Amino acid sequence: MSYSFSDNTVVTEQAVQVGDCHCLVFGSLFAQVQRHNHEWRVEYTYGSAPAQERLATYGAPKISRLVTSTTDGKLSTRLRLADRPIVSRPTDVLEVLPDNTAVIYISTTLWISIWVAEQQLVELPAAQLSDTWFGPNTYEGEVCYASTTRARLDAALLEPVPFKAVTPVMIHNKSDVKLVLERVNLPVPFLTLYVVNGEYWTSPVRVTVEADLSRAKIDIDPDHLKREEEKTQLAEPRKGSGKGVLDKAINLLLA
Repeated sequence: MSYSFSDNTVVTEQAVQVGDCHCLVFGSLFAQVQRHNHEWRVEYTYGSAPAQERLATYGAPKISRLVTSTTDGKLSTRLRLADRPIVSRPTDVLEVLPDNTAVIYISTTLWISIWVAEQQLVELPAAQLSDTWFGPNTYEGEVCYASTTRARLDAALLEPVPFKAVTPVMIHNKSDVKLVLERVNLPVPFLTLYVVNGEYWTSPVRVTVEADLSRAKIDIDPDHLKREEEKTQLAEPRKGSGKGVLDKAINLLLA
């Protein structure tokens, strides 16, 4: 058996012969993809050890056996954004003063999908995320992923992470009271993923608050991205951003 290896990089095309295995590390994810006759076996697990030690410290893997009739052994990987909204809690509560505008930068975990020819085998997050409920009560809301954010206000202070994407969130507080941001629910499935100068970004989210949140407006503008002259689209949104959907989503965006 022979092995090939990729570390926090996207595999454009890797030939895998029957009996051979390709290993990949992406964030805290470690996966092995082994080719058999009529079958691909994917084993994956998560860890947190330093790069030089992690292969020995990962936990017991989960296993997926995928049957296929294709004889094509060309394996590739692609990046996508999360399949659910991500609730990001700032490490320190932010308050946007009345009649002021703020741009906060929030990083979220990427997903990596493993393909053979034009068939997707599996899709896995670069890190394990916990579930959370976001909504005003147990009847109105949605299941999301939970994360924390430093909520940087200066893009120059961002530290690139090879398995995360940055979303600019522009908040226009046109009301006469402070807007307190304890949690931000990013509508990640509605966003487009780009690479900009080697870093991953999403389409920006723009929120305009009038008298109160009930009269707020949300807009996703894929054409308005910082340093857009260098951007290359990597993945389309998972969901269409219809007006009715976004009007409903504003009630679940900020808390």
